[in-house]
Amino acid sequence: MGLKEFREQLFLDMAEGKIPKRVPVYMSFESSYPLLYAGYNLAVDQYNFDLVYDALDKTIADFITDNLPAAVGTPALLNKIYGSKKFIPSETGFIQHPNICSMKAEEYDELIADPYKFIIEKVSPRTYTNMSPEKRGMTLFKAQLAQQFIALKTAGMTQRLAEKHQRSLACPMVGSATAPFDYIGDNLRSFTACLSDIKRYPAKVLEAVDVITEIQIRNLDQLPKPIPKGAKVFSALHMPTFMSTKDFEKFWWPSYLKLSNAIAERGYTHLMFCEDDWNRFADHLQDLPKGCLICFEYMDPKLAKGKLGKDHILAGFFPLNSFATKSPAECVDEAKAILDIMAPGGNYMFRTDKAPILKSDINMEAYRAVAEYVMNNTYYY
Repeated sequence: MGLKEFREQLFLDMAEGKIPKRVPVYMSFESSYPLLYAGYNLAVDQYNFDLVYDALDKTIADFITDNLPAAVGTPALLNKIYGSKKFIPSETGFIQHPNICSMKAEEYDELIADPYKFIIEKVSPRTYTNMSPEKRGMTLFKAQLAQQFIALKTAGMTQRLAEKHQRSLACPMVGSATAPFDYIGDNLRSFTACLSDIKRYPAKVLEAVDVITEIQIRNLDQLPKPIPKGAKVFSALHMPTFMSTKDFEKFWWPSYLKLSNAIAERGYTHLMFCEDDWNRFADHLQDLPKGCLICFEYMDPKLAKGKLGKDHILAGFFPLNSFATKSPAECVDEAKAILDIMAPGGNYMFRTDKAPILKSDINMEAYRAVAEYVMNNTYYY
């Protein structure tokens, strides 16, 4: 078995509920990181896919991982074409996320009555400056041409990188699904307004959540068939840690659990990134369908392992900040402490608590010391 096949088997075994040969090193980088690591100008060079590929090639070559930690991203160009107000590049090229509101409080009834019509005719023009009725046709035409150009420029890049660097592409991420309440906060009412709405219009919010849930579930039917082994559907979870437990249980959790069950029923693995501190929601996560891949930012490893480690694959826990502030030996000791808790019995992938953004986020000597330790000292058999 070659190195790439060995690494793929680690992830396939975990997806099938088996204990892998050893703990996989499973990393992911923000799209900015490879370009900055390779010395490129993010503001300009993220639109040049030849340079993006070169940056990925150099970065992946230097980082020891079992998965492919980064791939070609395309949203910057499309956001510019659409005139996005939600994703705005700074002068240095980093994407900013303003807390914009694209739906008025009095418009819940319109959303509930005909969500597709409301989103297309009212929300979209408010979110994207080039999606007004008079501009929409030309904008969509430009976006289609851009996507065709991107597809031609990036065809086969991911496979070439995986083959060249012997990294696993097993258990691919094939789509995304937004938590229904998060969708209202992220795309409609804004982060702050939706938290006000649950106090002012609780019944309307619950109706809207039900409507969005059905849309998210319906979208799952557009995912690839046949289903690749261990194929993942991704959710980044934003709102829960800013809600009281009572509000979380009423407005957020039931719809998300319904969505997660729908993902599992269709044969996909639900990959979720639990942003911020999820300690008080550990019991709720126990109700998820078995076999989810749950990545944590801030979470007590012992609590996570005890409550979730038997039925779900867990990842995260190692502080990214340690790679920038601690010595290689200190980082290895910190990794050992986490592995002592998380590795027994399987169902754990070694991963940082968040993805690196800046080159300064990781001291390469410290990272390599930890990655080599994990790969050499976590064999189960």
